[in-house]
Amino acid sequence: MDSLDQKRRRFLEDILKNFFNDEDTKAFKKFFNISSKITNLNAINKKQINLDINDLFKILAQLDLLITFAQSKLSLNKYLEFLLLIGKFTITVGEVSASIYIHEKILNETKNKPELINFCATAALTLAEIYSRQASWKTSFSYIKQANTLFKKAKDSKGSANCENLLGTIYGDFGELKKSKEHFEKSLVFLENDADSALKGTLEINLGILNNILGEFEAALSYYRRALVLFEGMHNLKRIVEIRHNMGMLYTKMNQLNMAIKEFDRCISAALQTGYLPSIGLAYLSKAYIYTRQNDFLVAEAFADKSLEICNKTNDKLSIADIYKIKGIIYKNLKKYQTAEDYCLTSLRINKELIPGTHTYEYFAPESMDIMINQLKLSFQEKCDFTITFCGILQKNIPQENFLWIRLQEIIETYAIYRTLLSLFDLNNSGNTLEPPMIDFENDIRIYNGRCSFFKFKRTF
Repeated sequence: MDSLDQKRRRFLEDILKNFFNDEDTKAFKKFFNISSKITNLNAINKKQINLDINDLFKILAQLDLLITFAQSKLSLNKYLEFLLLIGKFTITVGEVSASIYIHEKILNETKNKPELINFCATAALTLAEIYSRQASWKTSFSYIKQANTLFKKAKDSKGSANCENLLGTIYGDFGELKKSKEHFEKSLVFLENDADSALKGTLEINLGILNNILGEFEAALSYYRRALVLFEGMHNLKRIVEIRHNMGMLYTKMNQLNMAIKEFDRCISAALQTGYLPSIGLAYLSKAYIYTRQNDFLVAEAFADKSLEICNKTNDKLSIADIYKIKGIIYKNLKKYQTAEDYCLTSLRINKELIPGTHTYEYFAPESMDIMINQLKLSFQEKCDFTITFCGILQKNIPQENFLWIRLQEIIETYAIYRTLLSLFDLNNSGNTLEPPMIDFENDIRIYNGRCSFFKFKRTF
């Protein structure tokens, strides 16, 4: 298998071949030599953990020179096509700042030029997608509005469908599933007379994610399998990566952990072929979570740390928050409660900054409560009293129809029964070492308010 740096080299070689003649290509190569590095990788986990993302993507100097070279050699339309392709490549390799620079350059080149409206709209939509991944919601919504206006002027239904799909993904990230579904369905309406099966497949992935979050597992699996057949027929590795990841998350939720790991390994294997860093980082995060479920905390932390390295590079802030929550779970299970609390609070802080209008405190509070109970070394009676009081406080700020409110009510009722048993049978004085029931808070908080951690709705790049 080619290394990621070899893929970078091959991509740049293809760029030169497709946009420049032989004489110009030779001139550029003479000006800047493109080199590569081979990385030897062995067993699956070792290969995944040892991925060196910093050494593989030393590309910015090459791109700067290539852009300057292209500007002097290509017509305006060809130059803009070239910039869009380079911009897509920089996203793939995680060079977000370079991609923003390139797409802003396209906007400046096409501003107030009706004949270039599609280039302008495409660049605006891509910027909206980039900022949505960084949880810069205001900026993202602004670019979506700009792109949608331009696509409507150009009567580009596919472009409008992409805008609706992105809005659906953002509302999905917010946990507003009703709005999310409305935008996905509106996107499908725009595609009624369009033969673009790739975008339809992307929407099927998103509808699979929605059904997964809602607990409709068979429907979700059906959507994923249809999309997988479609994208395998198109040899679209990038979408195959995303489907494999979501199937892994589905099996995780169904508690079929070995099946989940197989899907994540297939996901990572395909992602390494594409060199698409955002998907690699997300798959590592998901494997970290699986290993916490299997009580293999050292391996879990190794994958969490590698995921953090990648997500910091791609500036995927929502995933970074999830990574800190996973590290909190790891250290809670290792009984290092102060460290666990620090990680949970860091995750909480990031989410409070990123997710507007959601009850982020309640989203993380059960995990914090579990840590506090262990730190305080309470008696059985005190644990019951503490838990009932704590859950009651949380319920005050959560709508009664919300999943977490219902779950908290179940916990209150369970602990009330145990407290009653304690008073009736005087268990403390009988030598009985009864403990309160274990509560799977990690699973509960994942579906609070409809937002399931690690599930990422599919944008267009």
